[in-house]
Amino acid sequence: MNEALQLLRDSREGRERRSPTRCALQATFHQAWPPVGWTHRVRTGAAAVLVEQLDWLPWLDDARALLDARELACVERRRRPGDRVSLILAYALHRLLLSVLLDIAPAAVPIGRDAKGCPRLAGHRLWTSLSHAEGHLAFAFSGVGAVGVDIEPSTRAAELPEIADRVCTPAEADAMRQLDRPVRAARLLELWVRKEALLKAAGIGLEREMDTFEAPAGVPLRLEGLEAVRAGMLASGPDCVAAIASVVHPRTANPGPDIQWLRSART
Repeated sequence: MNEALQLLRDSREGRERRSPTRCALQATFHQAWPPVGWTHRVRTGAAAVLVEQLDWLPWLDDARALLDARELACVERRRRPGDRVSLILAYALHRLLLSVLLDIAPAAVPIGRDAKGCPRLAGHRLWTSLSHAEGHLAFAFSGVGAVGVDIEPSTRAAELPEIADRVCTPAEADAMRQLDRPVRAARLLELWVRKEALLKAAGIGLEREMDTFEAPAGVPLRLEGLEAVRAGMLASGPDCVAAIASVVHPRTANPGPDIQWLRSART
């Protein structure tokens, strides 16, 4: 059975297992979130939230009901059922997380998109980014400047050595060639997600080729008008690889992004 059908089957089975007193997505979310002090940490630095999709599939119908017309249209444009499931959960949980940060109702969260498709929050000094991969979601938030996040399945590492020249600068490529192939593949995937996160933080997506800039972990860089932006890896477990890029604020002592997993009460 392919991934998309398995996701949909798990969703149906999860709904069937629910008790007669139906626990809606929003109620389940608020039982699980937020951790103490999380809102303050976002306002003074950057934070990342990671999600396993299977944990939230029982509330897929409730998640879809939270989406606005633009989001629903984006979902319908996806051909693969698994991609539609991922996008529904990503949009809904993103909206719920933002509602906590902004202290407003989910329906009132002013999520928009700029001309390049990056999420923007009109009227609020809060930056955000989201990404989804096979079975996982990643969200990033910052109250001090631009932020970007990227997540990819670990299995993608196998294909990256074949396109290393498109990912690496000449210096990075030289360093990669010194590694054994399995290690090189893993390091290339880590480099890919750091560069994706940096490009998202800069608001330019894939308009700039990855082989034109370096992305060492934890080192402040200047990129597309951002005076100091830093990319780092997230502790995402064995099934996926994720990175966050955020502006380094000179007046904050926050050493790095706060990382949290969003898990429903059933796990």
